[in-house]
Amino acid sequence: IYVSGICLFLILIESALIDIKKMYIPTSICVAGTLLGLLTVATMGLFIEFKEASLILINHFSSVIVSRWLMYVISKISKTIIGKESLGIGDANLVAMGGAWLGPSGIALSTGLAFVIAGIFSFIGIVCGRMKRLEAFPFAPFIAISIWTVWLFEPSLWSEKWLNFWGMS
Repeated sequence: IYVSGICLFLILIESALIDIKKMYIPTSICVAGTLLGLLTVATMGLFIEFKEASLILINHFSSVIVSRWLMYVISKISKTIIGKESLGIGDANLVAMGGAWLGPSGIALSTGLAFVIAGIFSFIGIVCGRMKRLEAFPFAPFIAISIWTVWLFEPSLWSEKWLNFWGMS
């Protein structure tokens, strides 16, 4: 698990740096990260009952598909509203990769956290005159930070904190 965690960290760093430089995230990195994430989950499943391990693996695999689809939908809706692309396919693939590692609750928390952090970054950039309204900026660093943060800490802890933040606990 430690080796795979280091691999996740390196994949996230590489994705963020490439996105900062090129505003692009290679599909090959996301696919490799997704496969490694699912392999990690499957390996962890060797130490628990088969039925439970199968359900966990199915949940993580489903998270890949659902999160990729949801990010695609968000991308299309935002393009319709603002008239230009605001989320790329690479962003959707990176979130889907996170779904392989974090499962449904973890990727939901991570994605929400990424949007909040990116929103704060954008707001500060606009207020300080460093960015223009609706100016494109790389989203992968925010996704990467969020995936890593949720990976490091128990997703249920984050769920509790997130619900408390919004006054829903």
